[in-house]
Amino acid sequence: MTTLRDVMLHWARQQPEKPLLLSPETDLQITYGELLQQTAQLVMALQDRGIRPGAHIGLYVQNGLQTSRLFLSVMAAGYVVTPFNLLSSRDQLAWVLDHSDCEAVFFGQGQRAAFEQACTQTKRSFHGLEIDTDAKTLPGQSLFSVSESAALLSQCAPLGAQDPALLMYTSGTTGTPKGVRLTHENLLHAAASVSAWHTLSPD
Repeated sequence: MTTLRDVMLHWARQQPEKPLLLSPETDLQITYGELLQQTAQLVMALQDRGIRPGAHIGLYVQNGLQTSRLFLSVMAAGYVVTPFNLLSSRDQLAWVLDHSDCEAVFFGQGQRAAFEQACTQTKRSFHGLEIDTDAKTLPGQSLFSVSESAALLSQCAPLGAQDPALLMYTSGTTGTPKGVRLTHENLLHAAASVSAWHTLSPD
């Protein structure tokens, strides 16, 4: 397994009903199978908007289960996730929105005002997609079983270990925020290191 897509497909097929993410604050969870289904749902929603494979997708949302869903699903679907700092000034956010080349940006209701203000200063156009951060599913209508979702995801544009998965920006406290691009290999290596250090097992 060399990409996050490989990992998602493998575990969703092996243990679709097992919980992958738990939210103690809301008592909600998401299983491996549900995450795969919602990734397929996200693929269809982005394709319907004409967003090409490999495009950068921004996240301007607070932490939560919905944010985790989006974060993982965007990368597994073959896009590059770009989280934006909620503490950024309007000027910093506008600069990063332009610099990151995002074709779509998901934002929460609590971030709407700051997002709309920053958009008045941007030079690029992109899809702004407001989401409910407490929702139980990703945007769009889910029509896929786990097996159908796996088939759809397997037919997406090929992904390799060296393909970009994440574009992170520095805080910009000492100047203009700088972007750092991480590949699927980078993230899987980091995950393996954390798992080994904490002696985590599949259980």
